[in-house]
Amino acid sequence: MALTSWLCACAVSSVRVRRLGVVRHRALYGGAASAHGREELGLSPPQERRMISFVSDVEGDVSYWHRFTNVSAALRADEAGLYLVPGAELVFGGDSVDKGGYDLAFLEELLALKERHPTRVHLILGNRDINKMRLAAELAPANWISAREHPGVYWRPEHTPATYLASLPPALRVDTSASRLKYMLSDNMGSPRAFELRRSELLERREGGGESGAAVSDEEVLASYMRSLQAGGVMRRFLEHARLAVLLDGYLFVHGAVHECGFGVVPGRPRCVSVSEWVDSLNAFAAEEVGEWARALDEGRAEEWRAPAERRWREGFFERPGGRLMAYGMARQPSGANAPTVVYSSYLDEGQPTPPSQQTVRLLAASGVHTLGVGHQPHGDCPVTMKCSSAEGASLTVVMADTSFGGSVEWIDGTDEASAEATRAAPPAPAESESERAKESEWAKTRGPPPAPPAEPRGISACEVCFEYAVPSERQSARASAYADPRALLIRGTLASGAVVDADALADAAIGTLRDGWWVKARLAGGSAYLLSRGRGYEVQNCLTDAQQLVNKPLSSTDR
Repeated sequence: MALTSWLCACAVSSVRVRRLGVVRHRALYGGAASAHGREELGLSPPQERRMISFVSDVEGDVSYWHRFTNVSAALRADEAGLYLVPGAELVFGGDSVDKGGYDLAFLEELLALKERHPTRVHLILGNRDINKMRLAAELAPANWISAREHPGVYWRPEHTPATYLASLPPALRVDTSASRLKYMLSDNMGSPRAFELRRSELLERREGGGESGAAVSDEEVLASYMRSLQAGGVMRRFLEHARLAVLLDGYLFVHGAVHECGFGVVPGRPRCVSVSEWVDSLNAFAAEEVGEWARALDEGRAEEWRAPAERRWREGFFERPGGRLMAYGMARQPSGANAPTVVYSSYLDEGQPTPPSQQTVRLLAASGVHTLGVGHQPHGDCPVTMKCSSAEGASLTVVMADTSFGGSVEWIDGTDEASAEATRAAPPAPAESESERAKESEWAKTRGPPPAPPAEPRGISACEVCFEYAVPSERQSARASAYADPRALLIRGTLASGAVVDADALADAAIGTLRDGWWVKARLAGGSAYLLSRGRGYEVQNCLTDAQQLVNKPLSSTDR
């Protein structure tokens, strides 16, 4: 069947997607028989059913956030705003701001949800969140140096405030604190549109919805950024609530990735052996660093920078309050080395998802981690699942949930010989050990400069990753394992094309495997076809494959 026929047959509204989630939710959480009746019949006591909804890298795209909440089986809304259904938790994987145009609105909604469910909403620090800590010292009036004197940041010395100003029309070449913020956002924070998007959001918030005609000045935009860092500000509150890692019943979440070279590493602390010890140490480290940085702001020491002026933009860049966390949120350090981090790392190798090493799988499985959720680098309009294992039988399921470039996927029909040939490619060889990778910093390799983001980078796409599992009650004790329900990994939502996916990646053996260089991501609602995807750089291709043909096709020796 041609691609267009597939898409027309499968495209339905998000209302239907939500209905799928609601029906499943009622089946899992709505009681059919009373506990007393079950005991009379000699049935095992019902188990507590838990749900973890995972979303990452919203980046201020509140339209996408609202589509996600409509799809989610974990979230509902009432007059007070969003809330979690009983038994559900939400993990936000980091990168809250910069690209979607509604940074303030998204942070306000997310923080309101966190305050409503303080123990069930979990926030993770992404690099785009951590790097906002830089603004306090770098924009402090006491640390001001002219564009002509500024040497640029250590990882981009050829791009200075002077070269940035020179790229602007003559009328805009004004060396002010606002223009310095524009330079930082555009040149070394990867957010060239963020300043103007904040201006637009502030204009909409004015009385009359921006129809008064009064423009928002550069100074007002600058003040908005700085105000968000002060006590009570939205970015400050996010940083204070967020953590570097979240561990829930064998599900581990970080922003970027876990690699064997960084396992157990926490700056300035002894290396940890177990995952639980590591998570606790990472989060204590982050809390100390954010606390030190916040105290400097509150005590009027925002400009504090322990390095002398001549060293601040090179080896002394992070010698300031909160600097160790800022350094951990980067890969490349002033020395030129790439330090181990769970923030600025990924499982993409030049744009193609690549499983973690077998040693990484062993290390995580030894601590009882069976699932790892990450974000940080996007791959298409649907999350990637990778089912990984070691030679000894240790297993790990990795879910990559960043879909922030979802609107730009290329669809390959696969019905004619030319496009069918285009779908054949050798997959990247999995690595047994990352010791050589760590030396070359291959795991931190970038995909080159990203393309200019479109106005709607995700299109209409929105998919939820939902982990469901049963927790035996105390009364079940020895009988618990015999009656334990299997875990579920639900991928459901709408693709950029309008097609709907609805699948359990754990129950479906095909999802999470690599077929001729294509990752099997999900199954379309109705079960007639699988979504396959592959990437190179920032380009991602999708194709649909008949479900029966894929299931009947054996895995080759190079497939995983």
